[in-house]
Amino acid sequence: MLKACRYVVLNPVRAKVVEVPERWRWSSYRATAGIEKAHPCLSTDWVLGQFGSKKRIAEKRYRGFVTDGIGGHRIWEDVKGQSILGERDFVDRLIDFVRGYEEVIEILKSQRYVTRPSLGDF
Repeated sequence: MLKACRYVVLNPVRAKVVEVPERWRWSSYRATAGIEKAHPCLSTDWVLGQFGSKKRIAEKRYRGFVTDGIGGHRIWEDVKGQSILGERDFVDRLIDFVRGYEEVIEILKSQRYVTRPSLGDF
């Protein structure tokens, strides 16, 4: 979930609209990072709670976490079958839900055959 949060706030940076995430005013980044007060509809508690129990320390760690993602690994490289994203055990549990859908033509072929091994596995 944290990688997804980071991905979202880094979208304007990756799109080269801004150099750094704090320059994109329509993002939750500034509030979560402690740069400005959060809008009443925005809850930052869960995200910051993943970085520590003291708010200022958590905000600093969050800023570092986001900064580390600039130019780094993209979460979409880990998506399996264009529809499953997560740790290996999570993906393994979900594979059973997509088994049996190999012949449903309304589902993209790359998603229907998610359970097949890749060529790199051989």
